[in-house]
Amino acid sequence: MAGGVVLVQGASRGLGLHFCKHLLSARKEARVIATCRSPETASALQALHGLYPQNLTVLRLDATREAEIREAAEVVAKEHGRLDLLINSGAVLHPSARGETSLQEVSAEGLSITLATNTIGPLVMAKYFAPLLRKGTGAFGHQFADQAKQHRAVLVNLTAKVGSIGDNALGGWYSYRMSKAALNMATKNLSIELGRGKTKVFER
Repeated sequence: MAGGVVLVQGASRGLGLHFCKHLLSARKEARVIATCRSPETASALQALHGLYPQNLTVLRLDATREAEIREAAEVVAKEHGRLDLLINSGAVLHPSARGETSLQEVSAEGLSITLATNTIGPLVMAKYFAPLLRKGTGAFGHQFADQAKQHRAVLVNLTAKVGSIGDNALGGWYSYRMSKAALNMATKNLSIELGRGKTKVFER
C-alpha cells in the first residue's frame, strides 16, 4: 500500500469530492476512504466508487456525531491499521444555506449547528484518528512541505480567509466566520500537541 491510506471527511460534493477524484487518479495505489452523512444519496460519490471499486471505500459519518466518528475510526483501524492523510473538508455556511447579514438574523440554533459542523467535528475527528495517524508511513508528507518529510502522517483542516479577525472589514456571516476562527485555534493547538509526535498538521 505504497500509495497511502487517506480519509476525506465531507466527500459527497465540493472540495471533498474533488480531493477524492484527484487522489484516486494521481495515486493509483492509494486507498481512499470517503465519508459523508448519507452515502445512499451521494450520487457523485457513488459514481466515483463505480470507477474505483478497489481503491475507494465510502463510509457513513456525520461529523457532528461523536459515536459515528468513533465507529468509523474503529473500522479504519481494523481494515487498514493506519492513516497517512486525514483531510477535514466538511463544512456548512449556515443551516439556511446563506450567511447572516445582520445581528437580527443570528440564532442560537444556527450558531450551534455551524460550529458543530465546522469546528467541533474536525477536532473530534482528530481525537479519534490521531492514533492511526501516528502509525502512518509518511506517504504524503513530501507533498505538503519540506518540513513535513520528518512526519509519518498529515492532518489537514480546511479553513477560510473569512475566519481571519484582522481581515474582517465587512462583518456579517457571524456563524461561519466564528466557526472558522475557532477552527484556526483548534488547528494551532493540534499542531503543538500532535507535532510532538510524528503527525504534521496543516491549515488549508
